[in-house]
Amino acid sequence: MIIDDVSQTTKRRQSILGPEIDKLQAINKMTDAIRGFDHAKLEPDFTGLAPKVIVAVDSQSLEDVVIVGINAADRPGLLLSISTGLHSVGLQLHHTEAAVILDRSVSVWRCEFIEKNRMEPKEIEESLKALLVKE
Repeated sequence: MIIDDVSQTTKRRQSILGPEIDKLQAINKMTDAIRGFDHAKLEPDFTGLAPKVIVAVDSQSLEDVVIVGINAADRPGLLLSISTGLHSVGLQLHHTEAAVILDRSVSVWRCEFIEKNRMEPKEIEESLKALLVKE
């Protein structure tokens, strides 16, 4: 009975979020790794050198919350570059969690849009990837 309730809740959440569910699950894996859980889940992502940027919009609360997950090669000043980049695409930062795992910096940023002129999540991803590759 409890399992059926959980699976129904999961199905309902997937139907509400649609394609965002995969992005949110990937960001949850990053958060788990930052907090010390299940590092093995992220290891395949660590083999490539290109930065990985995931942007998801959780619109279930009153204000849209933009959640950004970033997995990039660690370097001095990286978090400053990311926070500056997020602000430059019109996001106000509310909370972040970050950790260095192996030689990678993994960070999750919870933000909201500053203006009503909002960039699409894909545009935010591309802007941040370009910023991370350039530096």
